Amino acid sequence: MLTMNLDKKSLVILSLMYIYLPIVIFLGTWTRPYIALACIGVLFLCALRCIRSSRNPSGQAADGNIQTGLWTVLGSLLFFIALGYYAGYGRFADQPFDWYKHNAIMADLTSRPWPVYYTNRNEYSMLTYYIAQYIVPSAIGKIFGSFRCTESALYAWNILGIFLVFLHMISYLKSKSSGGQILCALAIPLFSLPVALSRLVLKYFTGTSDEFKTGIDFVNWYYYNDGIKIQYFDNFYHLRWTFPQVITI
Repeated sequence: MLTMNLDKKSLVILSLMYIYLPIVIFLGTWTRPYIALACIGVLFLCALRCIRSSRNPSGQAADGNIQTGLWTVLGSLLFFIALGYYAGYGRFADQPFDWYKHNAIMADLTSRPWPVYYTNRNEYSMLTYYIAQYIVPSAIGKIFGSFRCTESALYAWNILGIFLVFLHMISYLKSKSSGGQILCALAIPLFSLPVALSRLVLKYFTGTSDEFKTGIDFVNWYYYNDGIKIQYFDNFYHLRWTFPQVITI
């Protein structure tokens, strides 16, 4: 059976590259050169420390090395691609409400010079709202002069990020069997289930999605029928909203 081996240090390096590349691009295009160089230097030192901590004092790779089968990798990737499709990546399926904001930001990043400025009479403002996830796809779309290319690049970029999370789950849990690794992949939708996929699941269990309703916060879903109420909250919702509320009580 074909296998893929990846040591923890390599996984850490790939993950840091994924996280820091958009930040480095942002610093180089949104800030002054001396600020960018200083911040990039600090990031580089932080990255080195993370990489060193992924090895034991003896110099050997730390626990958490990954060994997985080729079919497990391909199956997991196809699963994540399907999740991305129903989540609205690439605008191939219905997109939830929040995508209006994402698409507007990506469109401006693709079509406008960087840094992106807005003017309203004598007032000026800069686009700085949570744009790291959009920068690499928008840079690709800007090169090809196509917003559609930006959307497709975002699809690929997001799937790459999910796949890295999947590898970290395998590493952290020290999962060696194909069954355990597949369970890791299947656990990822528990943190955020796409709206379109939720409709399909509801239709499968009930035969209809007509009574499917989206909550006012657009992150929870309800079904009412013959006194039966089904309510879904993803784990991300609880981490983002419920936990801070508990802290403040």
